[in-house]
Amino acid sequence: MKTNQLTLLLALLLFVTFYTPAQAQRRRLKPQAKGGIIGTVAGGAAGALINRRNRVVGGLIGGAIGGTTGYLIGKNKDNKNKAAARLAAAEAETARERERREVAERAAEERAALAAAPAHGLGPAKPVALPVAATAKPTTSPYVLNASFLTNTSYGDQATPYGSSIYRRKSW
Repeated sequence: MKTNQLTLLLALLLFVTFYTPAQAQRRRLKPQAKGGIIGTVAGGAAGALINRRNRVVGGLIGGAIGGTTGYLIGKNKDNKNKAAARLAAAEAETARERERREVAERAAEERAALAAAPAHGLGPAKPVALPVAATAKPTTSPYVLNASFLTNTSYGDQATPYGSSIYRRKSW
């Protein structure tokens, strides 16, 4: 009789531990709930085995103690997971901010270089305000730029010719 009870208890314990119903989308248990379930089952089984005179009372007391302990362990794990997620989010935000600063610095350097070099070769160039998005350096030599292009003072104004280009072509 004892062997049958222990076998049945072990089978029930294994079934509850490893049973996963087949569902399309299954929500994961929180660590507190998972720890509470495992603690309740383990504590109930241990309490029933320890208290041989009255197994029901032993199982209930062991289940209550095990469930509470399992819940507290799960809550501690959940707090650690949340702290790690906050730390990772803060590091990602710091990296994004650093990248934004580097892009802004590069854009400012490129704008200063474009404003300092005369594009027409007739003297000092007027500074042209360029948006941050227009940071691409020309790939042709400065001699070709001096001979073929003029700075576009109406850059960004779509109503004027060559409004989307930093330079405008000579028409002759």
